[in-house]
Amino acid sequence: MTEQKDDAFYLQTLECVPTYDVDAVRNAVDEQLTFLRIEEDVAPEMKVLIKPNLVGDYHPYFATTTHPVVVEAIADWLIRHGCRNVCIADSPAGAVSTMSNFDYDRFYQKVGYDHLERKGIQLNRDTGWGERRSPEGCKNKSFHLLNAVLNADYIINVPKLKTHNTTTVSFGIKNLFGCVPDIQKPVFHARYPRQKDFCNMLVELAMTVKPSLTVVDGIEIMEGNGPVAGEKRNLGMLFAAKDVFSQDRVLAELLGVPPDKIGMIQAAEQKGLLHSPVVASRTFVENTPIPPLKLPDVKTSHTVKERLAAAYHVLAKKGEKAILTVQPTHVPQNCDLCLRCVNSCPVHAISAENGKIAFQYDKCIGCLCCHETCSNHAIGTQKQLKMKKN
Repeated sequence: MTEQKDDAFYLQTLECVPTYDVDAVRNAVDEQLTFLRIEEDVAPEMKVLIKPNLVGDYHPYFATTTHPVVVEAIADWLIRHGCRNVCIADSPAGAVSTMSNFDYDRFYQKVGYDHLERKGIQLNRDTGWGERRSPEGCKNKSFHLLNAVLNADYIINVPKLKTHNTTTVSFGIKNLFGCVPDIQKPVFHARYPRQKDFCNMLVELAMTVKPSLTVVDGIEIMEGNGPVAGEKRNLGMLFAAKDVFSQDRVLAELLGVPPDKIGMIQAAEQKGLLHSPVVASRTFVENTPIPPLKLPDVKTSHTVKERLAAAYHVLAKKGEKAILTVQPTHVPQNCDLCLRCVNSCPVHAISAENGKIAFQYDKCIGCLCCHETCSNHAIGTQKQLKMKKN
């Protein structure tokens, strides 16, 4: 049964913001939240959660995490509209694992969020979690979620726009995976090694979390081999919508990524979650050319020769996929033996032996959680012939 929504639910807004200039970002956020009538949805007594992408302790320069200027602009808007209880929370690598001494102060300082506490905004340090039932009909009957998510009355999802080596892209839907405690994320990779099943889980998680608003940081994005090892690109845009599923589809179309090639959008369509939203913008013209998003291990082309080369590349990739697998590899010169890779592996295929990281490739499922969680770039990737496991 389709839930009835007011007209504002199907509105999406796009603002061009060339840089992270504080005033420019604040003005753009003010325009978007006013356009979407967010002031009608929030109240002073509400517990409001801002959920950015803080996958690891990466400096904002690298376009891996949600830029603090965007988060600050949203928090400022909430405070100016009377919200007294605003919290920022995510589940970064190592925060809820066997690493019980996770240093939140150092983490928030490295990602550029530490100054927000001085403005009366809470930075979550609660590693506790609980269970929430999923909507009826979901394959995943429930999810474990951070306490900060369970206790929130209003959730604002603030992803960083980037590519992802597992899900192709990481927009609004994928960002909500950070609502799951860090120690349990690898369990889903082990449970759902097929991309189709993993993406269906992500959609059901988004249905369970039910963000009230999603503001996508698309000012500086990451393309290519994201989510942490891609290339930075200036897109210069902020996107905002209440409907996270339809918003992801609009973003894919805008950036030249066929929506039917993205497992999360396919799963959302099969569940009847996609609509045709009205997209509004003060500064963006529809025929403004936007170069397509460079996807993981995909080369763009323009000339006939390059197109032929690209076609060969696609065929070669299909054959390669049948016989090759991508495996993690250790880059010892970058390693400080923090053991995040060891703790993130869902199948316990990584160990630390004699001061070195060792992989049991016969166990490895190729989820690359270790690669994603290592902010030191000490985990690389390599292609190997597939070996039949006993």
